[in-house]
Amino acid sequence: MDAAGNIRAHYEYSPFGEIVIQSGDLAHTFTHRFSTKPFDAETSLVMYQLRPYAPGLGRWMSRDPIGERGGRNLYGFVKNNSINKKDPWGLFDASEWPTECGKCKVSYVKSKLPGGGGQTDLGGMTLLEGLKIETCHLAQSKNDKNKFRISYSGSKCEATVRFDPDTDPDENIPGVGTSYRGHEWKHVQCMEKAFTWAKGKLATVEHWCCCDYQKALSVARAISGAAAYMRTTCSAGVDCSDYSKATAPNIRSQAESECAAYSSYVPVLEKKLADIEKLLEEGCK
Repeated sequence: MDAAGNIRAHYEYSPFGEIVIQSGDLAHTFTHRFSTKPFDAETSLVMYQLRPYAPGLGRWMSRDPIGERGGRNLYGFVKNNSINKKDPWGLFDASEWPTECGKCKVSYVKSKLPGGGGQTDLGGMTLLEGLKIETCHLAQSKNDKNKFRISYSGSKCEATVRFDPDTDPDENIPGVGTSYRGHEWKHVQCMEKAFTWAKGKLATVEHWCCCDYQKALSVARAISGAAAYMRTTCSAGVDCSDYSKATAPNIRSQAESECAAYSSYVPVLEKKLADIEKLLEEGCK
């Protein structure tokens, strides 16, 4: 579609990605089509990252790089269920991986990473979107006072797990005894734990109706900050625990820094949590 709203290219596909309808004066020029992957017009192959796919045949053109761990059919495309499943790399069926961890949403992407392996982006946790103060009680007399409560428009928990294209996510980290995917899932659980804790504490503050709205604001912000610190501390602990067992030198070197960070984070987090519990006990009058 161009800036004027005119459709310049239109495609319709069969369930397995074969073009059945094509229209528009620019339809033949687009290089990325089915599944947003590069399309080779000469061979009609869709070029996924790790192997080409033939939509007309509904199968891959080469064997699955991870062998029978991807299923007995080494050439099958998403187990013949292309409507409900996906295989973004031509390596595994990511749609069978969990997309939720408690209250957190989880997505998976391919991304070139220094040293390979996996990485979980933990920045997708937001607790106090649109934080503001609302009046919950209007003064009825001279001795009475207006009272207020906090309000916010929403919160979210979204973790993005990245794997290097040269890494098999289900392969065990050397010496650790858990897979790259299993390790990254622990990081996701760290985010979910922090998010759930914060939502529980914020539920208490949301019910406050008090004159000192500044205290309500400060407590809510303290809870949000502590949740972020809890997530970071937990993740450092995961890396410290798992990477300390690794046999690869580059991974073991990460363990040293993560263990040092974890040791320094723990007492700070404990103080933050204790301070918040004290503020919640005091309440807001």
